[in-house]
Amino acid sequence: MARYERQAAIGSIANPATEESRATMALADNLQSFGQYGMEQYARMRVEGAQEEAYDVEPGIDAPEQRTSATMTGRAYNDIVMAGHAAAIKNDYTKRIAELSVEHAQDPIAFQKNSEAYKSGLLNGVSPEMRNAVSLDYDAATIRPMAQIKQAHEKGVIEESVQGIVQ
Repeated sequence: MARYERQAAIGSIANPATEESRATMALADNLQSFGQYGMEQYARMRVEGAQEEAYDVEPGIDAPEQRTSATMTGRAYNDIVMAGHAAAIKNDYTKRIAELSVEHAQDPIAFQKNSEAYKSGLLNGVSPEMRNAVSLDYDAATIRPMAQIKQAHEKGVIEESVQGIVQ
């Protein structure tokens, strides 16, 4: 007799026309929704944990250690660590460009030479996936100082020429 009851239960699930099967399907849908919500909350908590860990990493110009990008937590961690890395790089080279522009205020050739030497050393320590972006941003950051240095150099050359003519 138990065997017959069991088969009847399976038949009621397979036949959605019965009240019993509709209730079972509704329960299954609710459990699935609850499980999915729980997994989403768990994933959110793990991502937040990875982000908190990433905030504890001291940003620097040397390439940071990253986690696998195959997981949500790894990607969340890497995004924050790499943003700190990018900010540290930009702060460092902005400061160095300002120093070089003061040091070589009227010598565009020396500025260019020292600027390129610094850029080369900087790019060696930068994370490989960021090298092109850093290189382009660095080049853009040197345009204005180079123009000012060239202008100062040309002004100095003109003043020397005028002094030579006047004497």
